[in-house]
Amino acid sequence: MVFVISRYREASKARSTQRSRSWRAASRTPSRQRANCWVQWVRPVRVGPAGTGQQTKLANQLIVANTIAAVAEALLFAERGGADPAKVIEALAGGFADSPILRKHGQRMIDETFAPGGAAKYQLKDTQTALARARSLGLALPVAHIVDALFASMVDHGDSDLDHSALIREIRRENNLPVSRKDT
Repeated sequence: MVFVISRYREASKARSTQRSRSWRAASRTPSRQRANCWVQWVRPVRVGPAGTGQQTKLANQLIVANTIAAVAEALLFAERGGADPAKVIEALAGGFADSPILRKHGQRMIDETFAPGGAAKYQLKDTQTALARARSLGLALPVAHIVDALFASMVDHGDSDLDHSALIREIRRENNLPVSRKDT
């Protein structure tokens, strides 16, 4: 099975428009040339036999969910200790903790802009699917189980349509803090 990794998954609108134009142009070219167009936007990787592409997608979702939870906890920890969360992200840039999730979702947490890019209800669906698959493989995933419970609680509190970075609201609830920094 080939798992396709998009290089421009979070491309800007301008690039999206450019890609659209490229695809229209590609549709008028022979199929071999069209196949080569894919190379610009994706990196196919053979991860194993049939079904392992789905397994890889679920592994990706576990990493995303667990990392979002770690970023939410770390930023709340820094904030409650007196640090400016935005400066913490800046200080961590380039180090081992740096990641697109820290930068992008961390900034969303700071700004409290939770328009869904990835809605919490879908993140919950994916973590639950991954945990069910793990059980079928005889695996216990304790960190993923805790993160799944946090997303379930977030959805139960009515935040299902918010971006999954709004998990920081649930971490605040767990600590009996106002869900918004603006309320402190």
